[in-house]
Order: sequence, then C-alpha cells, then structure tokens
Amino acid sequence: LDRKAYGWVFALSFVLLFVREDMGATVVMVALVLALRKRYLLAGALVAMGIGGYLFATAIVIPGFAQNGQFAYWSYDALGPNLPTAIVHIVTNPIATIRTFFWPITKTFTLLATFGLTTIMTSLFSPYVLLTIPLLAQRMFSSREVLWGLAFHYSGPLAPILFLAGVDGIVRLRRRFGFQPVWLTRWAIALVAIPIAGGFIGGSYPLEMLVSGQAWRSDAHAEALNRILPLIPSNVCVEADDRAVPHLLHRTYVTNPGIPDPPPTWILLDLSQPETGYLGPKPADYLKKVEAEGFTAFAKDGKIILLNRPGPVDPRCLRD
Repeated sequence: LDRKAYGWVFALSFVLLFVREDMGATVVMVALVLALRKRYLLAGALVAMGIGGYLFATAIVIPGFAQNGQFAYWSYDALGPNLPTAIVHIVTNPIATIRTFFWPITKTFTLLATFGLTTIMTSLFSPYVLLTIPLLAQRMFSSREVLWGLAFHYSGPLAPILFLAGVDGIVRLRRRFGFQPVWLTRWAIALVAIPIAGGFIGGSYPLEMLVSGQAWRSDAHAEALNRILPLIPSNVCVEADDRAVPHLLHRTYVTNPGIPDPPPTWILLDLSQPETGYLGPKPADYLKKVEAEGFTAFAKDGKIILLNRPGPVDPRCLRD
C-alpha cells in the first residue's frame, strides 16, 4: 500500500480474508485509503470483496461448523443484535455511539496509550491510521470488558499499522510545516524510545513484567487455584472457568460454565473474574443459578470456589 503496488494490495487483501472473519472490515478501510488516492475502481472492488468476505465467513462458514447453525461471536449489545442494526444505530445515534467508544474510562486510557505511547500521536496525521478503526471498534464497542484494556494481546495487530502510520505521519508533518532533518531524526528516535520506555511503566506491560519478575512469579490467587484443582476427581463432567480448563483437560471432561451438555457434577468458578469465558455468564450470577439447582460448595479458597452435586457421571465424560 505504501509503495502503491496495487496489484499486491488487491491480492493480499484477498488473502487477509482467510485470516479471521472480521478482516473484511479492514479490507474496506484499505479501500477507503485507495479512494482518498482517487483509485475508485480498485476501492470499489475491495469494498465488495471485504463485505462479501465478512458475510461469507459469518453467515456460511462459521455457522456451518456450529452445532446450532448460528454465528455465536457477536458481542456488541450496545449497538444491536447484528451488523445491519449496528450500522443503523451508529448512523442514527452518533452521540451515544461516541460515548460507547470512549466510556468507561478504561477505553479512553487504552486509546491514549495506543496512539500516545506507540507513535507519540504522529500516526493520527496519516491516512493509514484508518486501518486501525475496525480493530479498535471491535474492542471498544464490545460488551466484553476484557477487550477494553491493555492486559491481553489485542493490541498486537495494531502495532505494525500504527508504526507504518507513525512514520508516514512524520513525513507528512515535515512536508506541511517544513521540519528540518534534525527534528525528523529526533522524532524518529522518540518513535522507538517512547514505546520501550513506556513498557517499563508499572502495570501489565510485558517489558515491565520481565524486569520486575512478575511474568513468572506466582501470586496468592494462582496458589489458591493450585490447591483447589486436585480436589476435582478424574473422569467426571466438569464446568470450569476458562483459566482453569487447561489444568484439567488431561484427566477429565471439561466445558465452560453455561454449557450443561453433558450435565456436570462439579463446577469450578473464579469470582475474581468479570466473566467465566468467552460469552460466558458472570461468575457471581452463575453461582446463584447453580446453587438454586442443587449445587453446594465443596471447597473455597480465596475467590476460587468448587461446587458439587452428587449424581451419575455421564458416559461421555469417562475416558476410554
């Protein structure tokens, strides 16, 4: 795109559709950049390809693998139940849409860190920054709180786009305001130095965690989980918080809370987490539900609680 090799732009945009179902929206943003360059025919082709790829993935491919034939990954409750209603909501309620994008304050902090710490805002002066819109929108409009912050890997796909846009932004600023090469050099150094320095700020930044040792240090919460896990028998049906699932799969049958088939006799919840897993129920709400169904606390350690309801083990949970 930067070298204006438009044949490759078209080919790689097509390949991008095979990466993940939401990449169709990124292809549409590539089309918008091309439209700004007055490459209208190619831009129109990419818009059609991006929308078509998204619809094909979400209406045919993914539902084709689902047991209920449905697309289960829509989590934008604030915008509506599907993409058409979301578009209508955005157009007809722009103020509410903007508020949803920036609030709660965690979202605003993430956006400031994304554009400030990574490119000292220079990416905002480049049209390439348009490519970040779908990636940011799917996080900030989502009902899943874990997407709003910086603790997980969701900023990874933004990094190459932001860096490209940051460098392009510096060049554009120089052309517009006549910055001398010495300023360009200082800005380029800052472009590299600030993210590295920012990585040592306290919190969950990977570099800081490596320096402090937090990356490999076990805490009281992890130790509580380690004490609870051995209490779950092998060869039983278990519903478990998704952070605990990998520790159980080698010896028993595990699903996430809210998936009662096969029916569990053991349930492990982590009350410190906002959700039990992707699109899963909130732990506190689910605890009330299963207690009403007859599950009782077998053990509790900190925020980790293990519940049991005696009964026969479904044959599907027994190892061969």
